[in-house]
Amino acid sequence: MKIKKQIKRYHRWIAPDDLHEQCMIWLSDLKFMKEEQLFFDHLVQKYNVNLIKPKNYLEGKDILNRLDTVREKLPTLFTKLINHSNNLSVLVDGKDEPEKERFFKDEHKQMVTMLSEYLSEYNTLKQQIFKLIIEIKKSDKPKRLLN
Repeated sequence: MKIKKQIKRYHRWIAPDDLHEQCMIWLSDLKFMKEEQLFFDHLVQKYNVNLIKPKNYLEGKDILNRLDTVREKLPTLFTKLINHSNNLSVLVDGKDEPEKERFFKDEHKQMVTMLSEYLSEYNTLKQQIFKLIIEIKKSDKPKRLLN
């Protein structure tokens, strides 16, 4: 018989002003990622010939598919975050509505998890894109010196 160890976690709730600030930072980050994806599109177009070479094809295809997936998730996250930010009024309105407040807090925890997973996936993808482009540039450099 195994004994399960219970771990109690105490979370300090954040003030509504701080929550608003956190939401604004998240929105800013998502807007930046949207612009950054345009940069990645430009990189892919610039190195498209090298991405379809047999040496880079599988990795390039995987990265492009994941870039599309990340791009498709962004508007949904953006909309959810805007709605979440608008629902902050539940905490500030002065009314005692414990059910709505509990729902907002649960929603906020979900947003934290969702955004941290998205950021992790996005940053990993970014690293892989830059790694692949660096490899392409290194392999292309000696050819340019000979010409």
